Amino acid sequence: MIGLVVTGHGHFADGIHTSAQMIAGENEYVRYINFEEGMTPEQLAEKFNAAFDEFKSCDGVVVLSDLPGGSPFTPSCFLSGAHAVLRLFSLLQRVRQRAVAMKQLALDIGLATGPTLSSFYAGPNEAALQHLRLWAGEGSSQNTRSPVPTYLWGEAGSGKTHLLKAVCEALHEQGASVGWLKTAVEIGAIAGLSSVILVMLMAQPRIFYSMSRDGLLPRLFGKVHPKFHTPYVGTIIVGVLACLLAGFMPLSVLGELVSMGTLLAFATVCLGVLVLRFTRPDLARPFRVPMFWLICPLGALACLALFMQAFVVHWHLFVGWTVLGLFIYFGYGIRNSKLNKQA
Repeated sequence: MIGLVVTGHGHFADGIHTSAQMIAGENEYVRYINFEEGMTPEQLAEKFNAAFDEFKSCDGVVVLSDLPGGSPFTPSCFLSGAHAVLRLFSLLQRVRQRAVAMKQLALDIGLATGPTLSSFYAGPNEAALQHLRLWAGEGSSQNTRSPVPTYLWGEAGSGKTHLLKAVCEALHEQGASVGWLKTAVEIGAIAGLSSVILVMLMAQPRIFYSMSRDGLLPRLFGKVHPKFHTPYVGTIIVGVLACLLAGFMPLSVLGELVSMGTLLAFATVCLGVLVLRFTRPDLARPFRVPMFWLICPLGALACLALFMQAFVVHWHLFVGWTVLGLFIYFGYGIRNSKLNKQA
């Protein structure tokens, strides 16, 4: 008798289990092991060992894995030497590895097709999906498409790109030319990122310049170019740091970190305006915020609410960056600040 272990990422094994149960019923010589999110390699290895121990009386064990070289696949290779003879099968790609008394064979079950509107799992966004089907005129003639502009918003990994490609595919099946749509999206992304980068590269060196004039940062950041009259040292330092961060950190993480810092700065400004109205009411103000008692708290709350959405995911990076700033402030800035000495 041969034992069978089916394993894969997420609930892959459960899906195979459900289908096999409907077709052939339960089998005592088959075990299904999921590698779910949050599970450690040690926990996965324990499940494999438990399954292999149950099959000690068998002549061998066959392991079916979803991906060769993946986390469920690799422990099977290493644990094979401590158990019965294993034959390890990958369901997607043929891979050969040398392991103790183990052979591998690939079973080609094909790859998934491209994204379509019909293959998208809508979840709570069924209304948005139905609107996109109407907009694209899926399954109908071109003159039934909705003329209403559509804007999609969602967190990273929520399926925006999938939907965009699915709409392109639906239009392409109708014979429409959709090359402009992809090009427009790419140009918009490049233009948006370029404008943000240019603004940050211009603003940040001048913030460092103002801080250095007060003594919060070394005088090096306050050096002005004799010809162009710009803080060139700070610009060079910011440019080099931007290149390093862009080269070694994912763009999505950088974008959210920048957004978090900007939102926190805006919230601080709102609270600062509110505090100064009570502590320095006689201060000369070229512009006075109307209804500050309402606008300032609402602005701060709105910024903090958006800030928390990214903070729950990247809090460790933000806290580390904040600790670095506090170290610079208390280690250097507070002792050299001119405003602090005047106070």
